[in-house]
Amino acid sequence: MELQLTTGYASVNGTGVYWESRGNGGTPLIMVHGGYGRTTMFGEVPEVLGRERQVIAIELRGHGHTADTPKPFTFEEFGDDIAGVISWLGFERADLLGCSLGGGAALRCAIQHPALIRKLVIVAAPHRRSAWFPEVRAGFDGMDAASQFEWMRQSPLYSEYVAVAPDPDAFPSLIDKTGELLRRPYDWSAEVKQLPMPVLLAYGDADSIPPSA
Repeated sequence: MELQLTTGYASVNGTGVYWESRGNGGTPLIMVHGGYGRTTMFGEVPEVLGRERQVIAIELRGHGHTADTPKPFTFEEFGDDIAGVISWLGFERADLLGCSLGGGAALRCAIQHPALIRKLVIVAAPHRRSAWFPEVRAGFDGMDAASQFEWMRQSPLYSEYVAVAPDPDAFPSLIDKTGELLRRPYDWSAEVKQLPMPVLLAYGDADSIPPSA
């Protein structure tokens, strides 16, 4: 039997961040999707984990149900948005899992708001831009709507976006703002060393980041 699904919007930093919750009890787990994605990116995982605890999947600003703001994307503001959702939902602490773009956002949340995060899981995301494989960074360098929107219109990511987005015509802006974010240099090595919570790093055997990173 499927768990009851509760959805809503958390009023955070100038937008309403969409969230959906399954399960009850335990320390809540916040899950953050990858670039261009939605909560559906996690498939059945929130349902499975929700049988043991409360699981809340969110959608970052400009993604899925969550409206964008005029400001550029930054990992720092994504991190503040996640912390804002945790507080808005009334949780003193939460466990946090982020994947790819959401992994960078989750890492910034833990760095900027360590008191809110009990345990942290980072999936397929590095703590510095130079840790991505060179060919991946080259892909980021060419990430813009002018070159990618036409073929991305044929993708499931686009179909899922336009089905729920407050402004279905904003997908080109999402491409441009994501590309601008991923081209920006960052290195959080010193801050990562200060994280007080347990951290689990999860990467695939053919991921975008070498094990040495």
